[in-house]
This record gives sequence, C-alpha cells and structure tokens, in this order.
Amino acid sequence: MWLTGKKTDPSFTYEPIAGDEQRRMSDLVRYLDEGEPDAIAGVDTPDPEDSSHFTWRGKGLLFLFKSDWYVVMRAPDRSWAVIYFSSTIATPEGMDIIARAKTLPEETLAEIRAAIAADPTLRAKLAELKAVRRAGASP
Repeated sequence: MWLTGKKTDPSFTYEPIAGDEQRRMSDLVRYLDEGEPDAIAGVDTPDPEDSSHFTWRGKGLLFLFKSDWYVVMRAPDRSWAVIYFSSTIATPEGMDIIARAKTLPEETLAEIRAAIAADPTLRAKLAELKAVRRAGASP
C-alpha cells in the first residue's frame, strides 16, 4: 500500500472490542492519500492456536476483503513490531515495520533489518521495505 508514495503518514490503531468473547480487535489504518485523509477499517480475529496470527476482515464495503497477518518480530518493550500480511484482491503480500513513535532511530532500524535478513523466511521481503513518507518531511 505504501510502495508508490501516494499514501503517506500512516497510523495504525488496534483496540480490543469490549465484551468480545473471541478477543477480536478493531483495526484502523489512517493515512493521507495524495494529501487527503483516508482510512481503512477492519476487525482482527486472533488465531486460538497461534498468538502471533490474526485474520483481518474489512468493515463496510471492505467486508469482502480478508487477509492473514502475523506479528513476526517485536521489541521486548513492544515499542515496535514487524508484521507480515498475506495478499488481498487489492494489495500484495508484504511486511511492515510499525512503531509507537512516529520515527525510529536509524540504529534501531538497522537492528530490525539485520534480524529480518537473518530469518530465512523473511529475508526475501527485505528488499521491498521502503520508508513511508511523512507530510512535510523529505522522502
């Protein structure tokens, strides 16, 4: 979704759905699409057999879309995570580095990239990782 550079400034919000017995989460991705605010909303259902695996299903018209995603790495303090997701009709499979802070220090990013490179399954996706532009920041 971020590869063309038209979509910038993403923010991810995951919140437990109160009273949900399946422990699902509301999933909201906000971003700018060519400078205009946009969002994708869905629901993440955890896999009872694998705590790192979730199935995302869109809300509204996006209900027709679903994707599996995994938390494949995370910081011990949960300040960042690497998520891997399967393709949908609208997006290819991919990998994102997400963080609680707007930016991560270059040394932290270098450590994450090194960990990805050391993983035989994830290594192939490393070349596809690109920094996402932030409004008002140089690319």
